[in-house]
Amino acid sequence: MGADLIVPSLDAVTQELFVKVDRPQQDIKIDEIINGLISLRKEFRGKIWIEVMLVKGLNDDLRHIRKLKEVIDKINPIKFRLILRCVLLRIKGSFP
Repeated sequence: MGADLIVPSLDAVTQELFVKVDRPQQDIKIDEIINGLISLRKEFRGKIWIEVMLVKGLNDDLRHIRKLKEVIDKINPIKFRLILRCVLLRIKGSFP
């Protein structure tokens, strides 16, 4: 039985941001992930949706978003889901 839908996450297109946002194991490289997703699209006949998480102050600047769009266009998913995260600072006594 094959997959009908694959939903990978792609939160960064540079290694520096990938490390900050996703905190991967050291030997995982974002370029390899991106190339793998582009190759997957060429071979996989099912649906691919891309999930993107933007974190305020980390990967939400316009220059990065434009680069992300270029990469997403190369992957050519059927749709993508955007998740917005605010970085919250815990202040003593403000949260249970």
